[in-house]
Amino acid sequence: MKQTPKEAGTRPLLFPAPKNSTALAAAALASYPLAYLYVRNILFAAPFDGPATRWGPLLFAVCYLALTELLARAARRPAGREARLWALCWLIQSGAILAVGLHIDGIGVFQSAVWHLTAIWCVLSRTGMLAAGRSGSLAPLDALTGIFVIPFGHFGLRITTLAGAIRAWAARRRAGEQGTARRLVQFVLSAAAALALGAFACGQLARADQNFARLWQGIGSWLDRLIWNNEGFVNFLVWFTISVPVGAWLFGLAGGAASRQEPPFPGAKVWARIGAAPRLTALTANLMVGVLCGVYALFLGVQAAGFAAALGAPLPLTAPDAAAFAVNGFWELCRVMALDLAVLALLFFLGDAPLERRAPRRVLLAVFCGFGVAFALLAAVKLGVYTVLFGLTPKRVWSAWVLAVLLLTSILAWVRLYRPIPAARIALAAAAVSFTVLCCLPVEWWCVQDQTARHLAGQDYDWSLLRRCAGQSTALAARIRETVGAGQATRHGI
Repeated sequence: MKQTPKEAGTRPLLFPAPKNSTALAAAALASYPLAYLYVRNILFAAPFDGPATRWGPLLFAVCYLALTELLARAARRPAGREARLWALCWLIQSGAILAVGLHIDGIGVFQSAVWHLTAIWCVLSRTGMLAAGRSGSLAPLDALTGIFVIPFGHFGLRITTLAGAIRAWAARRRAGEQGTARRLVQFVLSAAAALALGAFACGQLARADQNFARLWQGIGSWLDRLIWNNEGFVNFLVWFTISVPVGAWLFGLAGGAASRQEPPFPGAKVWARIGAAPRLTALTANLMVGVLCGVYALFLGVQAAGFAAALGAPLPLTAPDAAAFAVNGFWELCRVMALDLAVLALLFFLGDAPLERRAPRRVLLAVFCGFGVAFALLAAVKLGVYTVLFGLTPKRVWSAWVLAVLLLTSILAWVRLYRPIPAARIALAAAAVSFTVLCCLPVEWWCVQDQTARHLAGQDYDWSLLRRCAGQSTALAARIRETVGAGQATRHGI
């Protein structure tokens, strides 16, 4: 029965015609060594252990982008609006790992997590599977889609693809188009049967003659050393076995995203469901924001008094007290800013009216966003005071980045009250680009320069930080030894 265009359009696009079976089978086969590379050089023996293995993320990124592009073209999927931006960010992050390595003090774990998220966004954007067609306020649904829904929903896609290619090959063989391939398969099967028969005969003859038995035993020992007692071969089998389900996940993400007609959570349907959800009443919304504004005003008043004391009025604080004022509450302030953004998101999704339409509430929300900006500036002052007292560290540099992102988001939320800008999209893009740039910067080198300068000036400096920085690269270790002296550096394990 001939399909109508409408019916044909509902079929998965990953297997549209036999002419694509070769390319799809090649992509499925290529996912095996690609998954092995990922497991061996990224997932477990991460590229972060030494310079010799830092090439893994960049090589994997290039190959996986090529695999995604091949599958997307085979399925005739148009690229999303942000595909080039996310691909460029991912490649630069991978290149930064090769050139600089992962940053120390646990930041590398966060860097690795963002590297994986960027890869997922590359695939979703290239295949048009972002919920709203681009990044934005539905980003949590996009993360759920890329991590769980698509890859696990298409976990068996690689086997299905290879099975489809085999069926296509069998059909061509029956048509007489694959005589050479048929002879090759016959040769392989015949050789396997002959080897099995020969091994059985050798086992029987070894019982009849001792010399032949010693010869057969020697061949067996050689094969045993070559395969089962070969550490390299055994390691290869272990890594390959682990890489099989990982490869199914990787191919399920790229192939599944390319094969779908629409995202698992289409933006239009999501907004329709949100529109049908129960709404917050005006009284509830106003009370939530008003109470928080009151609490924030009281807190900032107390902090202003503490800040005045830290500056010496009316009684100067000692250096430890000033340090305690600087460090106390830094991450709590960041969490409060995140809470503010969550409240704004709740009002945006479930409010009884758009944020910009109710003038009295808009003024209240503008004050609310102003408190978020004030918290960001207060946290920045605390971080600055602590850095002046104890020097620069990688965690303080990255904390400054977190503050900058939260501050920008608070400002964009305030602007969004008066101008219909895509605030979430701008914030997400700015965070991704700035994070990518920060990955490329020699943060540890800056820290070493600052800490050694404090040493030369007779100020307090962090030997444990210098030791951790020295472990990242020989250049940093040489710089430290040159500045503080080889003897003192050796006493501290550098």
